[in-house]
Amino acid sequence: MVDDHPANLLVLQQQLARFNIQADGLAEGRALLRRRECQRQRPTRRVLCSTDAQLLALPLRENERVMIKPVQLGDISALLTDFAPDPLAAFVNAIALLVITALIIWEALWRFYQPQPVTAAA
Repeated sequence: MVDDHPANLLVLQQQLARFNIQADGLAEGRALLRRRECQRQRPTRRVLCSTDAQLLALPLRENERVMIKPVQLGDISALLTDFAPDPLAAFVNAIALLVITALIIWEALWRFYQPQPVTAAA
C-alpha cells in the first residue's frame, strides 16, 4: 500500500487485517512500489485509493483497480473476489494432484507386493 498520509495507511492496514491480509505500508510513493515489484520478479496487485472520482476514467493495467475513498469493508471484499484465482485453474490443479497421488500409491503397493531384491555394492 502506498499513501501519503500515515493515518490513511493505518486505516487501510486495519481494514485489510479484517480479511487476514498483511499489507506493507509505503509512504514514499509509487517509485518504491515499482522497485519492490522488480525485486519480486512478478507483478504486484495495485489498488489505487483516492478521493478523486476522475481516477475512474483513467486506463488501468490488468493488475490495477481503483477504489474511491472512504473505502468500506464491502468494497474491499468485492475487490478481493475480483483478484481471486480462476476456479477452473484450481480444479485442474486439484485433479493433477489427485492423479499424482494415485500413481504414487499404486507404485508403493506394487513394490509392496512385488519386492525387488536388494543388491549389495561391492
